[in-house]
Amino acid sequence: MSSITKIIIGFLSFFVIILAYVVEARYFNGYLNFASLLRTGALLGGLIGIGAGIYFWNQSDDDDTKFSLFATSLVLGVVLGPLLISITNRWLNTQDELIEFEVVDIYPVMKSAFGILKDEEFRADGHELTIENEEGQYQIEIGSDLSKYQIDDDSIFLKVKKGFWGYRYIAPVHEIKPEEREAAIS
Repeated sequence: MSSITKIIIGFLSFFVIILAYVVEARYFNGYLNFASLLRTGALLGGLIGIGAGIYFWNQSDDDDTKFSLFATSLVLGVVLGPLLISITNRWLNTQDELIEFEVVDIYPVMKSAFGILKDEEFRADGHELTIENEEGQYQIEIGSDLSKYQIDDDSIFLKVKKGFWGYRYIAPVHEIKPEEREAAIS
């Protein structure tokens, strides 16, 4: 394989990884324990990267190539680990349940990269919620239309999905049926 082909494959791979993170990033704010997912993904990816690096190390004769392949395998493992853990966690989810959380704080947010332009009023693109239950306190982001959520006094009902790897995340917004809500309360 020529070196120009390797460079093109490298650039394309880089942009595919960036695109995959951009697509997956909208789900990151819904994880109840994203820091743990990030740590586990990076650690697991790093271990797999070390294993792949050792394999490539033994396949090559040139010392520079050995180091380059080992370092690339390690970096790719650490970078791809959290992404792959998050994708497989969501795609292979096992169960979902309606859970009541106490609303500690609701804060409207504007996600525009340009901020508020001159002569423009602030309009929230979403809401950042600080919620808690007996398991802990969480900060999540939900949509701008609060009427789609069942918010009563200081509580909110959210559909929480338990993913394949055990990381729980808030399911995308949906209409909660009254019978689901009544079942969750009792």
